[in-house]
Amino acid sequence: MNPHKSVLQHAYDLPNLVSLLNVILGFLSIVAVTSDAVLVALILMQAAVFFDHLDGHLARRHPNREMSQKQFGGELDTLADLINFGVVPGLICFALLGQTLIGVLVGLIILTAGVLRLAYFTVYSSGQNGFFGITTTYAGFALGVVVALLKTFELSVYPALPLAVITLAVTEISTFRMPKFQYSIWAVLIATSLVAGWLYLVFQG
Repeated sequence: MNPHKSVLQHAYDLPNLVSLLNVILGFLSIVAVTSDAVLVALILMQAAVFFDHLDGHLARRHPNREMSQKQFGGELDTLADLINFGVVPGLICFALLGQTLIGVLVGLIILTAGVLRLAYFTVYSSGQNGFFGITTTYAGFALGVVVALLKTFELSVYPALPLAVITLAVTEISTFRMPKFQYSIWAVLIATSLVAGWLYLVFQG
């Protein structure tokens, strides 16, 4: 008899289900970008920021989960982050920069930084006192703010977006210690909703 839980038994766990939902959001974001619906992808990325915090919030509220479920959840969360805050931002930048060679390079920069950041985090866990560099989740949130600012002030994406992406990439792979901020899940919901609403208004205006 196999002593290990099945894949579905590991997935049938509330925090892990939320992480799986984030994987689905990532796929839908990719579909949106490839369908020329960049606004939808940007809004879904903000939703992914919220759900990424939510799965951690739920995991902390259920400390008695089995170790295998926690480890499974950690791997699932990392894969969701790779899609939502690595692949999706790269595609969004590619689309916003007119599907040009510069767009390819900028997209690769944020994707590569995200992959390196996630791999580094897997090896050197943040611990309780802070993070090394900014997380991919923060970078995804920040990219939404950057795009909203560019649209609000009617600024050209050249060179502002490439410079912003390079800055975010550098901070993602830096080894400076960033303190963990204590905030409620409601604060995250409000912040991401405001950015999503802001993006909707400036794209529709």
